[in-house]
Amino acid sequence: MMSLKHCGLVLTALSLFALTAAEAAEPLVFEEYELKSKNFETDLMESPPGGFFVKFQHGPNSTMAVYKTAEGKGRSLPVRINRHNEETGLVTRGSVLFKAGYAGEFTKVLRVGDTIVIPRCVPHSGIFGWDNNEETVLQTTFTEKYVEYGPDTATELPKEFTAKIVFDPDSGVAASKECAAMTGAPEITWTIGDMKAFKEE
Repeated sequence: MMSLKHCGLVLTALSLFALTAAEAAEPLVFEEYELKSKNFETDLMESPPGGFFVKFQHGPNSTMAVYKTAEGKGRSLPVRINRHNEETGLVTRGSVLFKAGYAGEFTKVLRVGDTIVIPRCVPHSGIFGWDNNEETVLQTTFTEKYVEYGPDTATELPKEFTAKIVFDPDSGVAASKECAAMTGAPEITWTIGDMKAFKEE
């Protein structure tokens, strides 16, 4: 059994280690910054096959995006299961049927004012205009810079994005490089067909 004296020596050693670690921590270093602003109601880029629009803006370590479907288009657009960095979303117009989780354990119709938080690499997908095929707008923020989207000065959507919309049943899950390389993840046990069969209680 360790004596009180020995306990005191151990605690003192741990305290000194903690102080040393704290002193060794690098302080924040000022970096030059750029302040940017965009209007997300205008000049959205349209994705093939039409009726789906997006606009995004990068910060140093995050990306904000707005996705919009035209009236009469949302429910007919092809969609894929996606996996990428952490995302938070807010529905500001219309409705979105969201399904998420490796087992599809989250299935819910999100309406104006509803939010969703999707952890990193968790599979998910959404069908816009779920209620009445109405115009729908979803605002999202990615907690890391979504570099796959390319520069936010682009006037055309990158292939990485349009590949998610032009759906081929044999194309599989649309995953970022980081998520595609993840090890130990469970199998995804649901499909887009499962999502489309959803009936709200």
